[in-house]
Amino acid sequence: MSQDLRYEIKFVLDSHNISTFENWIKYYARCKKKHPDRLVNSIYFEDPNDTSILDNINGNNNRIKVRLRWYGNRELKEVLSPKLEYKIKNGRLSKKNTLEIPQIRNKILNSNQSIIRNIIVQKCKKNSLNHFFLKNYYFSKLMTSYRRKYFENSEGLRITIDDKIEFRRLLLGKSVNDSKKIIYSKKVIELKFNPSKKDYVSELLKKTSLTPKRHSKYLIGMAKFNELNYI
Repeated sequence: MSQDLRYEIKFVLDSHNISTFENWIKYYARCKKKHPDRLVNSIYFEDPNDTSILDNINGNNNRIKVRLRWYGNRELKEVLSPKLEYKIKNGRLSKKNTLEIPQIRNKILNSNQSIIRNIIVQKCKKNSLNHFFLKNYYFSKLMTSYRRKYFENSEGLRITIDDKIEFRRLLLGKSVNDSKKIIYSKKVIELKFNPSKKDYVSELLKKTSLTPKRHSKYLIGMAKFNELNYI
């Protein structure tokens, strides 16, 4: 499945200034809660040359990020709707191509990363999508988990707030449950909208003193494990 290109604008906030943004969401953007909060989990994949990391750091306009995403509480062993995602960025616009992998549900948390990779490879081989996963030797690098709140207004502006963020450094021979965990205290807000709404969102953002910031959970997580420098 492919999604249309969209703009994505991020803010990184602390506990003391999140209330300012929540007021902006309610009174200026006029967004309402879209649906109940969800726990989001992602395993990020990388090739041997760290292409995704380097493309992001260097600010390459056209780049691809590969991840396995699902919903659910890891402690409760919930694995809902697992799917492979290609996050494709073209300049300032982004889209996602996804492939559902339901047969991986009972493997994600307890199987080592080599087994997870093999299941994805076999699924990709049976699918007609032009898979980057088969062109490069992708392997697991990092897992992120967080709570996500969803908001939307009548203009189609979607806003998410991510908090309770955790990172896990993944190794080929280890499972998620055997991986080291680090807590991240920041809150990440993301505005997502159709290119036709660019001027509308620009006017809305003038109503807040907060400044958008380039941010990647993948790179932040790797930096927390001292794998790279990322500010």
